[in-house]
Amino acid sequence: MNNSKRRIVVTGIGAICPLGRNVDEIHEKILQGESSVRDITTDYPWTKNFDVKIGSVYGPNYFKYSRRTSRFTYLAQNVTEQAIKDSGLAELLSCPEESTDDVKRRTEEIRRRTGILLGVGLGGLIEIEKQMQILVSPRNNERFNKMFMLSVIPDAAPGSIANLYHLHADSAAIGTACASASSAMMYGAMHIREDNADIMICGGTVEAITELTYRGFVGIKALSTKRNHEPKKASRPFDKDRDGFVLGEGSGVLVLEELEHAQNRNAKIYAELVGYGCSSDGTHFTEPNMDYQIMAMEMALKKSGLSPEQIDFVNCHGTSTLHDSTESYAIRKVFGLHADRLVCNSYKGHIGHTTTASGGIESALLIKAMQQSIIPPTLNLENPDIEGGCDLDYNAFIPGELRRKFINYAMKNSFGFYGHNIVLIFRKWI
Repeated sequence: MNNSKRRIVVTGIGAICPLGRNVDEIHEKILQGESSVRDITTDYPWTKNFDVKIGSVYGPNYFKYSRRTSRFTYLAQNVTEQAIKDSGLAELLSCPEESTDDVKRRTEEIRRRTGILLGVGLGGLIEIEKQMQILVSPRNNERFNKMFMLSVIPDAAPGSIANLYHLHADSAAIGTACASASSAMMYGAMHIREDNADIMICGGTVEAITELTYRGFVGIKALSTKRNHEPKKASRPFDKDRDGFVLGEGSGVLVLEELEHAQNRNAKIYAELVGYGCSSDGTHFTEPNMDYQIMAMEMALKKSGLSPEQIDFVNCHGTSTLHDSTESYAIRKVFGLHADRLVCNSYKGHIGHTTTASGGIESALLIKAMQQSIIPPTLNLENPDIEGGCDLDYNAFIPGELRRKFINYAMKNSFGFYGHNIVLIFRKWI
């Protein structure tokens, strides 16, 4: 088979974050202008020691899971189950003992050709902090979690899911900072295109709320500190008064599948992943380089066979930091005059910055927007930073108004610390 002809479609979606339990719920709340950012000092008293007292995060006891599982793995398992059910693969991947030999052979073949790649950052920091506290306390040997190592390593998330569903194609944790989930989708698409797999479950997951995480991001002055008194207004991408991002947590995945394979099983198809681009700034660990954001966008357009004028919508990385200007300049350079006709947005005003999960959650929401032909708003964009270069149409939220637009092609930008740039392009499936 000519591998260049192997097209990649999205047949399943799963997402969870504090704003909602699935992509439909999150999407509807975004359209209504809701935010999940809140004061967290009651749940996490140690935040009283910091200038940052807000987050888009769950409470410490919101989830219950085994000692072998950390929160980031639990979140990934949740959304993978959603996506597998949504894709119609649940029955195909299961094989009861009483199944016929033909069914067993079919199931084994699907398992052999299905893999999972998840963007993961530092793994189970909540459990790491907990076990460190135990080690410095009396009787630590009795209380130490013997399953500690299995619960905190980054590949615990994809590995445990591969074990749960008996998946035998590639299973790996991908770490490219805030571009991790989009990297996972790009590499998953490459596996399908190269005929290493027919189905790849791809996305990302993150548990954000630990003292170590907050101390680290506060140390590099990345987080918003000015709006502890009005947390829902703190994350404000492209706004002149933005002062840093708000940490979020959650997980999001897509089921990527080779087109003929999906059609042969009469799968529901949401969208086609038509192109992807990547680059590395190679210059600084936190300061983005516009030239290489441009490089990634132009590569994605070239691989998709599209001109800039064919893109209808750009879901920006848009983190509510000074770097929103860099992304805006890069988009204007790539799209030229068409930049004035583009509609853009950022979801981070609603859900905070879910770092290694952001590309998964936001791609799921992008595809939902394509389905409904509605451009989701950018929350808290009250005073656009035009002088700073944020002069595009970001679809600022207006209560009671919805921006309806047919979206044939949409671009998803994801940029991470250390200069990781990943761009994906999706086509609406009609």
